[in-house]
Amino acid sequence: MIRRYLHEAMQRAKYKTLDDGTFYGWVDELPGVWANKNTLEDCRDELEAVIDDWLLLGLRLGHAIPPLRRDRFEPRRCKSGLNAWPSSPGFVEYTGTKIKSFWIRWTL
Repeated sequence: MIRRYLHEAMQRAKYKTLDDGTFYGWVDELPGVWANKNTLEDCRDELEAVIDDWLLLGLRLGHAIPPLRRDRFEPRRCKSGLNAWPSSPGFVEYTGTKIKSFWIRWTL
């Protein structure tokens, strides 16, 4: 589901060439998300990394994540740690990151 959100955000990305010859990329629906690099490919890669970090940090801090299409994230705090993760397919466990205390439910 994170990949699907990231893919949709990258589909909405816009790019322009600045006066200094660098490339600037952004996504209108994601405030504060932008990248600026020397090549378009580097700009795309950087923008993807920025969106990923923005999304994970926003979930960690409990911010509302703007829906793209009909999709949305609903973060909820998990009280009893990793053992409380449900096995149903609507939930994701982040064991390799600092986000260990959230359930993320994908709703359509």
